Amino acid sequence: VHLDLQDSAVGYVGARLLAALQQTKMLKSLHLNLGYNLIGDKGVEAICALKTAPLLEHLVLLLHWNNVGMAGAQALATLRHAPALRSLQLDLSQNHLEAREAQLLARL
Repeated sequence: VHLDLQDSAVGYVGARLLAALQQTKMLKSLHLNLGYNLIGDKGVEAICALKTAPLLEHLVLLLHWNNVGMAGAQALATLRHAPALRSLQLDLSQNHLEAREAQLLARL
């Protein structure tokens, strides 16, 4: 599945709705571009529910310009617990991430 929703005013509510993709049967690959949507930490936390998708092997999350900070980084770090995830690509440019957040993400 490839969804390009860049600069679409998705916001937190939309991110929460997109998290329902975790229930898609046979979801093995997801490329989700949410750049410039200002979903914030709560939106990232919602999107990270994708980690429960049992067959998801490849995940690309483009989250540039979304006001992601420590809470969002903590949520993203939980993706390492996704049961089938083999590859993960994140774009977190132009967010509020510093050394502490980078350390969390380095554990992925």
